[in-house]
Amino acid sequence: MKIVVISGVPGTGKTTLANLLSSKLDGMVISLGEFVRERDLGEEWDADRQTLIVDEGRARNALMKEIERLASDITGWLIIEGLFCDVVADAADFAIVLRLHPRELRRRLRERGYGTAKVQENVQAEILGTCTFHMREAIGTGFMDIDTTNLDPSEIVEIILAVLEGRTSSGRHAPGKVNWLQDPGIDPLAHFGTGGSGA
Repeated sequence: MKIVVISGVPGTGKTTLANLLSSKLDGMVISLGEFVRERDLGEEWDADRQTLIVDEGRARNALMKEIERLASDITGWLIIEGLFCDVVADAADFAIVLRLHPRELRRRLRERGYGTAKVQENVQAEILGTCTFHMREAIGTGFMDIDTTNLDPSEIVEIILAVLEGRTSSGRHAPGKVNWLQDPGIDPLAHFGTGGSGA
């Protein structure tokens, strides 16, 4: 069994990509959010942030046990997608962080009905590259950091497959290539107040 982990803030396309990749690789998908809820790995509900606070240590332990259990059943790929899947990135054969221009991310999250504070928090996290930072902390620079802004999900899958199959290198999508703080159209300070709209 080989493992791919796909991280990124909400709205970057993790679930869509995981399902498409799974169909191409004849793999199985674990959605970390569902996994955590099904196994009651949350510590508490944060009403202000509209999110479940997760015990990452317990989540990692439970997920590692599940990976071990599945290892005898799956001969192909296991794809794990979720905001904090960097907690098991050290067990993966391949890791990806999906990025999205903050302006497009804001639009998508509003369309999903996210409250202002939750939109703000996730746009801030994307501008700062929080998921990329956590992945780098977990496994160094051996992962793909893909700007998905102008790509269809099928195009992203093809990029990943080309790297997995050795048809191209991941150099174009190395960590650090996406840096919204260097985008002149983004005022990062506008996102750290109460109602910034600078993206």
